[in-house]
Amino acid sequence: LIIFFWNMSSDDAQRNQLEDSTKIHIQNLPRHMAINDMKKILKRHGFRAKKIALMKEHAYVTFSDPEQANQAAEKLDQMTFKQCVLRVRKTAADDESQSTKKKPTKSEERTELVNIVDVVTPWHAIPYEEQLKNKQKACYEWAKKCSIKIYKECGLPFQGKLHYGELENIRASPVQNCYRNKCEFTIGYNGTAPEVGFRLSRHRDGCTVQPVDGCVHIPTTMKLLVRDFKDLILNCSPRPPYNAETRTGFWRLLTIKSFQMDLMLTVTVNPVDVDEAEINSIKGEIVKRFLYQDMDNYRVSSVYFQRLINAGDKVEYELLGGCPHVYETVDNMHFRISPYSFFQVNTAGCEVLYKTLFELCASVQVDHSLLLDICCGTGTIGIYLARLFEKVIGIESVEPAVKDACHNMIVNEQFNCDFQAGKVEELLPKLLKESNVEKWKTCVAVLDPPRGGVSGRVIAALRCHEPIHHLFYVSCDVQAAEKNFVDLCKRASKRYPGPPFRLLRMIPVDMFPHTKLFELVLHFQRSRPD
Repeated sequence: LIIFFWNMSSDDAQRNQLEDSTKIHIQNLPRHMAINDMKKILKRHGFRAKKIALMKEHAYVTFSDPEQANQAAEKLDQMTFKQCVLRVRKTAADDESQSTKKKPTKSEERTELVNIVDVVTPWHAIPYEEQLKNKQKACYEWAKKCSIKIYKECGLPFQGKLHYGELENIRASPVQNCYRNKCEFTIGYNGTAPEVGFRLSRHRDGCTVQPVDGCVHIPTTMKLLVRDFKDLILNCSPRPPYNAETRTGFWRLLTIKSFQMDLMLTVTVNPVDVDEAEINSIKGEIVKRFLYQDMDNYRVSSVYFQRLINAGDKVEYELLGGCPHVYETVDNMHFRISPYSFFQVNTAGCEVLYKTLFELCASVQVDHSLLLDICCGTGTIGIYLARLFEKVIGIESVEPAVKDACHNMIVNEQFNCDFQAGKVEELLPKLLKESNVEKWKTCVAVLDPPRGGVSGRVIAALRCHEPIHHLFYVSCDVQAAEKNFVDLCKRASKRYPGPPFRLLRMIPVDMFPHTKLFELVLHFQRSRPD
């Protein structure tokens, strides 16, 4: 048996050190990244790689000398490519820093590498104009993919384009920072300390919550209120935050709605194994702390309390004190908002969205005097558009929201509106019959559903009522609602009767600066029989 011992010479060590100094590590690459894509990025910035080692969502790139590696690291770090913000590090620096550190656990590694600001506003470091370009491109790429799916169901040609309809330029949000008027803050732990903020990630050993002080999209008043609420939990209550893994603990959620000078505060708790006397004491402390104090930086006008044991439980709110509602103004129209109500989270962006819908409805309104506001919520869209139509019919499944809609109709003196509570597929035929829709020949529908879209039954109801000639669909997640678009356009069948719609126009509206999300208004028109 012969054993060879080899010691690295000083020349070998220097060679390895030189190789490390010419290598960079690029992280957060898009999925399905090809080596040619990497070469194009480098060429665009004037670099030529000596070697590229491409892994899943990261790569090691070696250059001919350390100077090129340094320049490439500076140029490419924080660059956006295919909606991903690249992170670039010199491997020599990484190795040096890692060699002195104890290797962290997976959960510790996740917490160290990710900041909550990067989670909730991943584009906060990108100039706003570039954000808009990225969203426009994302919308274009999605339109191409969705059009192919629609084509398979309807067979209509693209007419010389790569997608159906006209895609207009994205409309910017007038406000980019501090725009959120509603936030839900998780009450949990940051390590072992109680925290009120946003959930960073979920681990085997619990849920990590980080503070929101650095989040650019949250108003200062909300941050101050969150900070004061955390102080209440730490100093005025022996009850711990809720732990979703063990399903124990008391404090679950803090929801804040902020409109004009009004703040609505909703505290959600897990009441299991807590006697009523203690709960009443906690309620009193919340009211005393936030409702009847002279605060210099904010004014809480409503305090609600919610008990929640299971996520699927019926939602019920208990008013502890103050006004039952808050109020918001959109383009000189006033709207009442309750805890049950949905309202767009960006008021300035909401005005841009509603003006876009007004413009679209005005372009087809000449022969259409009936507007159907489907999933109408508190009636904001129908009331805003009511001046264009002889009659507005709104349908909403949440009854308290319909009460707000009826109030908003009176406040804004739009008495041609009629709001009804119930399921769209059940109410729509009845209401159209009662409204004698034939006297108007055709009508316009606006559909602003939840993120995932509506059920196939709702699409079938819209399809089979042929007087609906124009449909304006407002989507905050086109990927999730894509099936709705395909079903609107597919050939007539037993499940989807009536002539199909065709996609005419798409207008993206940015309601969520510093994120990849946007609203898309899609204009569908009923196909005419040949």
